[in-house]
Amino acid sequence: MGYVGNVPQSDTVLRLEQRKSFALGLWIRDASGRLLDITGSEFRIVMRKKIPNADPGDGTNLIVNYFATMVDPTGGYCSFYLQAVDLDHPAGEYLYAIVMINEGYSSVVVTGVIDLQPNTEFSSVNETYIGNNVPMSLTIDMQGPNVLNVFTGPTLAPGTTSFTNEDKAKLDGIDAGAQVNVHADWAAPDESPAAIHNKPALGTAAFEDVQDIAVPRDGQPKDVLMKNGPGPTDYGWAVPPVGPGPGNLTAVGIAAGRVPTANGADSWGWLPIPAPPVSSVNDKTGVVILTADDIAATAARLWLTPAERTKIAAVKTNPDWTDLTNVPAFGTAALQNTSYFLRPTMVNAATDVTAGVLDNARVPKVSALRGFTSGTAAPTGGADGDVYLQYS
Repeated sequence: MGYVGNVPQSDTVLRLEQRKSFALGLWIRDASGRLLDITGSEFRIVMRKKIPNADPGDGTNLIVNYFATMVDPTGGYCSFYLQAVDLDHPAGEYLYAIVMINEGYSSVVVTGVIDLQPNTEFSSVNETYIGNNVPMSLTIDMQGPNVLNVFTGPTLAPGTTSFTNEDKAKLDGIDAGAQVNVHADWAAPDESPAAIHNKPALGTAAFEDVQDIAVPRDGQPKDVLMKNGPGPTDYGWAVPPVGPGPGNLTAVGIAAGRVPTANGADSWGWLPIPAPPVSSVNDKTGVVILTADDIAATAARLWLTPAERTKIAAVKTNPDWTDLTNVPAFGTAALQNTSYFLRPTMVNAATDVTAGVLDNARVPKVSALRGFTSGTAAPTGGADGDVYLQYS
């Protein structure tokens, strides 16, 4: 059966040992399970015997107005830390209540029975428990000022979490005093977290550029590496000196096309024969700057002006019919072959007229045909097959 009111819908039993401290956490949530901000609120716990009590100051309660510690009020969490002496009462059942007070409004959030169990140990009754992680908690769902449900179970205090054996193994492998986000520093002293241990003892070559200490390139057969100046990198390949005198310079083993050149180390180096220098260009000497006017045109290669280049670019090597101008307006006969037409005197009646009916308009009168003659006189002459018509 459902009901409404400001009384919790169920009682909660706390089964505790006599004279033993007890820590209890409270999580306060709304009807949707979201944790409420309980900043500015107070939570009290009271306990008394099962007898009528009208004491307005709760002076006869066995636990009198014990206030909760607001551990994480914005996260809806607080906790009670009952000391052993608070539960030093005869074994049995006692009524208790937890009340929430906010801006003068009070509401009972938990009610029930504390069932004190007999305990034979007395010496620790005066020990003081310092609140830390709370092993047990109540989760209280509220709708406005009314309690909907109260859930019991173990919990961890805000800011704490459980971890696996693998997590513990990782922690065990971290040295004491280890720090995060420490960048290794070559110059850091040994006592610094950034120190690099077991650094190798570097030689002097580690601080030189490779081009300053590497063996020079080039060189010729029979050359030797010689110091040729006072500087630390003044050295190079050279033919070893053999002293003055004729015949001391030998070309044995030297490639063809090379000449001896003084190397500045009292000896010689063999270099390729340089190309002869250019004395003049188009009769110009010194620093020569050529222009197009300095290069004469030839029969095979001509200079062109911009206008001439434009003309050449406009010429089409394969012009199109549409590119022509002043083309006459041809008739339809221009597109027909000559076989479709007969020239004068080209009609052969024996071969060209072989079938069909001739148009009357194109056939001459019978009297005008060949072999036909007419007149008023009597016929004369003629030949076989001629027809003569005499009329008056």
